[in-house]
Amino acid sequence: MTAPAPAADGQLADAQFEEQMRAWVIANLPTGWRQAALCGDEPAVAAMAADDAVSTAWFRSLGEAGLGTPTWPACYGGASLTSAQADVLAEVLGSFGASVPEKFFTAVTHAGPTILAHGDEDMKAAFLPAIAAGRQVWCQLFSEPDAGSDLASLSTRAVWRDGFWRVTGQKVWTSYGRIADYGILLARTDPDVPKHDGLTYFLLDMHAPGVTARPIRQITGATDFDQVFLDDVPVPDSCRVGHVGAGWRIALGTLTAERDGLSRPRRQAGALSGHLARRAARQGRWDDGQLRATIVELWIRERSIELLAMARPGGPDASAARSRSSVAHLAHVELEQTAAEIGHSLDGMQGAFWAAGVQPQSVHDLLYSRCLSIAGGTSEIQRNIIAERILGLPKDAGVPRGVPWSRVRRSRASGTR
Repeated sequence: MTAPAPAADGQLADAQFEEQMRAWVIANLPTGWRQAALCGDEPAVAAMAADDAVSTAWFRSLGEAGLGTPTWPACYGGASLTSAQADVLAEVLGSFGASVPEKFFTAVTHAGPTILAHGDEDMKAAFLPAIAAGRQVWCQLFSEPDAGSDLASLSTRAVWRDGFWRVTGQKVWTSYGRIADYGILLARTDPDVPKHDGLTYFLLDMHAPGVTARPIRQITGATDFDQVFLDDVPVPDSCRVGHVGAGWRIALGTLTAERDGLSRPRRQAGALSGHLARRAARQGRWDDGQLRATIVELWIRERSIELLAMARPGGPDASAARSRSSVAHLAHVELEQTAAEIGHSLDGMQGAFWAAGVQPQSVHDLLYSRCLSIAGGTSEIQRNIIAERILGLPKDAGVPRGVPWSRVRRSRASGTR
């Protein structure tokens, strides 16, 4: 399943590369999935993508060709493609509904890039090939009951004792926590310095003693999220990423990668508006001028986000990259939520009443879309970032950065440990 290699100069013409990637996907995608995609059978494609066994096998096929993590070096399981080529590949995969499965999203988008940027060679060799091959599921252990939007105030502690970092605390909103093999963890190693300075970044074995994951039932009825309890969990120093106390700086890179991943279209450009237009036509609603104008406006927004994704900031300015990712994330969230609202409205009364246990897809999409303005940083936080770092507006008044974390008042639930 070897993927086409880039040309000698590292570039293939977009059209040529797209043609080769499309041919590779057609040759390797499971037969039923391929036929459904080529025939435009969207429900069948969605069913294939939602089948865990099928989608996992597909991601492993991508991994064998280095296409699950296309920009990673080949020595770590990638294909050494350029960012532009990876964008073309993402477009092709999106056209078949065959993007990276959700359960591998954190591994590919959060953990892998962080290890690439900050891990030592032993850490890269230990984890990256397994991530690229689809052999590991990862989760993110950042948010806490009292540290969501203000992540740097987190209270989970990591204390060095008896040759291990001993981690105690609670994390929440952890996607796939119950099935994850590893988690990326942010914990406080020094409570007596300002909150941003006392954090350290770790890789946590989710099967280690003292780790307990419990499901959280969502408004959709599903339990994709978990709360994770950490009770004196041993973490070897070899699983520390970067220097002690450097966790916040490393986490900012992870959060930027998360927002980029969440805002990067995971389907073919125009797919949302196109899907809604086809639904409206099938239902005889395309003559509704107001509905038609709404769908066309949605297409314009999709195209704008696609162009925004292509506008990569030049130079090494990490702050510029984080600011741009906030704009893209906010725009993508509002796009997805608007599309879900339009889709739900097309169902009419069927979107308000349904047989027990048979929730319409449009209802699920509408309910699920509410979490998008929280995932990856709330929309309010993204607007603050845009206001302060792009528009140059003054920062909100808050706790001075020089105050040690241990001296800042918190709710009784968070404590000081």
